[in-house]
Amino acid sequence: MSQKIAIVGLGYIGASLGLALKAARVDVEIVGHDRENDVAAKAKKIGAVDRTHWNLISAVDEAGLVVLAIPVMAMKVTLEAIAPYLQPGCVVSDVASTKVPVLAWADAALPRTVSFVGGHPIVKKAGSGIDLATRGLFRGCTYCVLPSRQASPEALETVLGMVSAIGATPYFIDPAEHDSFVGGVSHLPLLLSTALVKATAGSPSWREMRKVAGGDYGEMLALAQGEAQAQVDLCELNRENLVRWLQAYAEALEQLRQQIAQGSEELLGIFQNASEARDRWLAEGPENIDKTFSELLPTPGKQLRQIFLGGGRPRR
Repeated sequence: MSQKIAIVGLGYIGASLGLALKAARVDVEIVGHDRENDVAAKAKKIGAVDRTHWNLISAVDEAGLVVLAIPVMAMKVTLEAIAPYLQPGCVVSDVASTKVPVLAWADAALPRTVSFVGGHPIVKKAGSGIDLATRGLFRGCTYCVLPSRQASPEALETVLGMVSAIGATPYFIDPAEHDSFVGGVSHLPLLLSTALVKATAGSPSWREMRKVAGGDYGEMLALAQGEAQAQVDLCELNRENLVRWLQAYAEALEQLRQQIAQGSEELLGIFQNASEARDRWLAEGPENIDKTFSELLPTPGKQLRQIFLGGGRPRR
């Protein structure tokens, strides 16, 4: 396999991935591409990539692994654009938070000589833009791995090597199940943040109310600061799951409203159960996910080095 990794999209995730791979100290060239020249230049300056190329096709040329860290709605056209120029045996992956449509686009666009292995890192800190990129972003996080039906065993090993190198824990999950789960724990909080802004900032009393809005309010609103079009795209691509989760949340909210209005004694139990559920989630942590499998992986540097320098499983 080629000793070249191409990262398309050098924002928060893409640049952090480059930094994490460079920190793994493996002798692999990392080439970056971003549609914004200043972002690409900064990625080179901070050491996230060895070099950049303004031309997408030139960036992925002769790459053994291509990672698409771009907005999900740009995924289809990008896959179609690079497909004719990928070398046989190349592995393509992504970091999008919706997997069913991306896997379908990859299946339709890529030749059978190229394998697609979907990915989605569940990072602990949300962010946007290259200025927040850090090499430790993926350390200890869950990294969803979703190979296409046509993906070769070698392609899967390549992506697992990358996941291991950046310090994440691989988690195999069905694409439809992934989109349902992520809809509830990632996309739904975004919608709730948006709804909170609408309910409060739209109040006639907002000019005075905003003076007493503190840290709790700010934390709740953090997710509402993303790019509006990207949020619309998420709603479009994961519509059925989001409608279902919004209905479940609305029912829970209505139940809570009724119990508050009635001064119900059940309120104490509701808040206690919520606190205990949060504590359990924090205690379990991503490090326990698929722990048996992760223990079988070589050390990060060794894993990536084996795959890119000829020590991986031979092709059949």
